[in-house]
Amino acid sequence: MTVVSNTSPINYLAIIGHAKLLQTLFNRIIIPRAVMEELTHSGAPDQLRQLLDPWPEWINVVTSSGHPLPGVEHLDRGGREVVEV
Repeated sequence: MTVVSNTSPINYLAIIGHAKLLQTLFNRIIIPRAVMEELTHSGAPDQLRQLLDPWPEWINVVTSSGHPLPGVEHLDRGGREVVEV
């Protein structure tokens, strides 16, 4: 199964040491570029950096459609891009 994800599930599962669940449950995770930037930010937790170095082949970064949807203005950039993918 393939899913589109925002930052939170990847981040928090990495922090609690269960990031492997993502690969077990989903053979492919798609994230927009804004989510990749959040995950690789210099302030990201060490557990997350360990998961993403080297970048896992099962996490694919895509460019969002760039067509903003009404009603998502309250979301952060990553959340908006997830909805646009």
